[in-house]
Amino acid sequence: MDAILAGWRVRRRADALAGAIRRVARDDPALARWLLGRMHGLLLQTKRAARSDRQSELDWVVERFAPSAVSVIRAVGPDEPAGALSIARQVEDTRGGRGESRSLALALAAGFQRDSQTADRVFDEAMQIAAASRAPVAAMAHVAALAFASDAGQGRDFAAQTERRFEAMEKERDAASEWLVADFAFHTARLDPARSRTLIEAAFARQRARVEATSRNADWSRSQEAYPLLRLARAMAAVDIERALELSDLIAGKYRERGARRAIVLYALLPHDERATLALDEWFGRGDW
Repeated sequence: MDAILAGWRVRRRADALAGAIRRVARDDPALARWLLGRMHGLLLQTKRAARSDRQSELDWVVERFAPSAVSVIRAVGPDEPAGALSIARQVEDTRGGRGESRSLALALAAGFQRDSQTADRVFDEAMQIAAASRAPVAAMAHVAALAFASDAGQGRDFAAQTERRFEAMEKERDAASEWLVADFAFHTARLDPARSRTLIEAAFARQRARVEATSRNADWSRSQEAYPLLRLARAMAAVDIERALELSDLIAGKYRERGARRAIVLYALLPHDERATLALDEWFGRGDW
């Protein structure tokens, strides 16, 4: 494999390794971990060679390494908690990204730790990184949900911190606000499904009225303003699959099925333990379906 990849450009190598890891992680964790080691080597090599005009190439590898590492953490964590944590510490965030990758990887690895003190410490570290990210509500809510699965008390404490940040940021009533609602409600649905349902329903009604009032095209599902509706419908899947499908039917246009219904059906087919670790947009558009 090394000989084959050596002749390829960096981006093509990163894509090939990421695709291979995604496909084998569930069935062959050892192979997936070996492939991730090769991908980490590519990341380090690219970092050493990176110049200011080649930063985008490094970001390309970093962006693909993070979800690949998450796949391997999920696969090896139950049997190798120390190995999962070691992998998590290799994850970085790109300069222009939302900053959620490292906090997610650490929180996932924390959930596999058998020593409660280690788990608590790593969850705290993940929460601090999430709070400082460019998308703090999404990252903090995700860490809170993962912590709740391991320690309900710590998870609820993190959720309270997230809610305070959410309420502070959600005061600005615009499309960005509906993005915050979708992320927050999706990840905290296991802690308080009734609250998540109420938030999603209200946000969906607000955004749908806004889009219908401003759109000049009947097929407004293609507009940027309609995208928050797709995310809200997907977020409802964590609360009520049937209601999520009903919300998707309220989104006008031929792109509804590809944008919302497909993602909701994919979510319904996932194992419950995998649902709990996914980011809101992670399962949508996955190439292995």
